[in-house]
Amino acid sequence: MRLNVDILVQHLEKKYRLHTYGSRRRELELRRPEFYMEGTIFCQNHCYLAMADRLPPNPVAKEGSVVIVLGGKPPAVYLAGETMCVIVLETLNQNEVFNYLQEVNNRFDEWEMGLFRILGQNGSVQDMLDVSFPILENPVMVTDFDYHFIAFSDEIMKMDELKFYRADISAGGYSPEKLATVINGDDKNRSLKEPFLDLDEEKGIPYFCENLFAKGSYVGNMKVSFLLRKYHEGDFMVCHYLAKLIEQAFTRNVSLQKTYIEPVQSLLRELLDGHSIEESKKLPLLTEMSSNTYICAKIAVSKDTSAKIPVIYILDYLKKIFPGCIAFEYGQRIAAFIPFPDPDGPEAVRRRLVEMMENMHLSGGISCPFHDLTKARIFWRQAGIAVTMGEGSRSEEICHDFQKYKLTYMCECSTGEFSLSHLMSPGMKQLLEHDGTSQISYVETLRCYLDHNMNLTRTAAKMFVHRTTLIERIRRIEALLHVDLEDPEERLYLLLILKRLEMKDLERGRQTR
Repeated sequence: MRLNVDILVQHLEKKYRLHTYGSRRRELELRRPEFYMEGTIFCQNHCYLAMADRLPPNPVAKEGSVVIVLGGKPPAVYLAGETMCVIVLETLNQNEVFNYLQEVNNRFDEWEMGLFRILGQNGSVQDMLDVSFPILENPVMVTDFDYHFIAFSDEIMKMDELKFYRADISAGGYSPEKLATVINGDDKNRSLKEPFLDLDEEKGIPYFCENLFAKGSYVGNMKVSFLLRKYHEGDFMVCHYLAKLIEQAFTRNVSLQKTYIEPVQSLLRELLDGHSIEESKKLPLLTEMSSNTYICAKIAVSKDTSAKIPVIYILDYLKKIFPGCIAFEYGQRIAAFIPFPDPDGPEAVRRRLVEMMENMHLSGGISCPFHDLTKARIFWRQAGIAVTMGEGSRSEEICHDFQKYKLTYMCECSTGEFSLSHLMSPGMKQLLEHDGTSQISYVETLRCYLDHNMNLTRTAAKMFVHRTTLIERIRRIEALLHVDLEDPEERLYLLLILKRLEMKDLERGRQTR
């Protein structure tokens, strides 16, 4: 692992008196120290150990080079230069300094290797904090986007000096009274991507804070409070380096991915599962996306298709053709919540979905348009009902729209726990009995008459009968029904019964095919 001048100074100060001159680069770019050899050019990001009397009077130095000088001050040109950083130690033991700096580099190398080993195995943030405590010697806390703990240094639970930072076990995070003082930083601006150092005014100690992002989404915050050991300039980039590796853990650890990288997906999964979620978790769904109109699509992938086209490709393709689409696997199906900005959106979405499904040999259903993603389960159910009803009545179609089946679904649900025969009036039963023995269907005549808003002329034209003949039939139908067709409630009842009869006829037709 490469270090910087601040880290070297931090550790050299533990053993030696020193003075520094020139520029100090913050980036972790500095190589391990090496002995200066006569005639050597001071190269960028190289660190040299040299005795003062062996330094050339006119050095050739690249920006970012560092020289550690022993045995007195070097020539004035070294102290005034801006391209080179000079550290002057009040010691003559060159080998001792060299060995000590090798030990420092070894510690950071071992730390880095430990972090990468954890990333390669399970991506556990807790394990990463555990191996980091000997380096930072201060408590580290990582919280999620909802201020609940993902991990924190074990020492917080072991040391009385750190009890203030302990979480409320029942809540899994900070108590409300601690929240403002403990998690200073990320709440100031969640979009802030630069790390910063601030002061805990209550305790008078500095803390490092950095918001964590993965795949462009805010996933949480890392904070280091310098309560046990004094803060040094070298700590800043070490903390930043750890934060960046923790962000990598979010992209490698499957459980972290599901929970934090796609927080909206995670919340939608909970909603589809039928779980209630806290108001604070609903906030992004209610605020960030409330201006959009969506449809929910439930897409089935056949075995043949999945063998040829990976599901991850289908998910990426959905997000590509529908900007802002939230798509994920759910219950062996693909759930897609597709936004559209214009009034013609649903039809445009349907056309593109149909085209995609045809090309990839998929099938599915779509819901009615809606705004509130917290009602996702309702519209996921609509898409599923559209598939069930569509496959039964329009099996040739590959994308079924719930809009087409709203009335059918309402009629199907309208009978409740009763069979259709139990809800049929005596008059309606007499119409069916008549049709069983006559070539003229009173039921079809009634359906056509109601469908045409009781307009005799249009109904007669549709049925190819004379208007006088139709009037006589309607009179007989009303007599059998014992109802006044001018009554809107009676008409609604008859329309529902007729729709359910039509559905039963379709079901019988499918069974005989």
